[in-house]
Amino acid sequence: MSLFHWSRVAVLLALFLAVAAVTYLHLIGLPDYLKRPLLRHLREKGFEAQFSNMHLGWGPVVVIDNVAFSPANQPSGPRLSAGMAQLALNLNALLHWRLEVDSLAVLEGRLQLPLSATNGDTLSLDDVRLEVALLSNNVAQLREGRASFRGIQIRVRGEVSDFLALRHW
Repeated sequence: MSLFHWSRVAVLLALFLAVAAVTYLHLIGLPDYLKRPLLRHLREKGFEAQFSNMHLGWGPVVVIDNVAFSPANQPSGPRLSAGMAQLALNLNALLHWRLEVDSLAVLEGRLQLPLSATNGDTLSLDDVRLEVALLSNNVAQLREGRASFRGIQIRVRGEVSDFLALRHW
């Protein structure tokens, strides 16, 4: 009877610790040792990210607050900033201790495209909403793309077949 009692206590304690850890990661944010691999993975995909906070969302989703994405190694390239972005992680890869981003969603964003490297002129799109799926065969699928430019509503959907080649754009 004592062995059953202590094993039940151990299982309940483990469950409590797991719930406490997930709650901490959701409310407070991810520690640096969990942020670094995610930022490295984004850099391998060709993006630099700067943000104020990164925390766990519901499901295998990482929520990034006050984020700005720009092409890696291109300071004068396009810049996408948003109040919030969500990175959906591949659950099967996480179970095998690998990090893979399945999709990216950007809400309330702003996209700035440089028109001239010398003058600093930019084309700015406001109220940007993007949902991009990063497929395993180097294909990026834009499932939803909305923005406004001086009151004109723009909607875009499409697919990029050699997504990693955009790093050299």
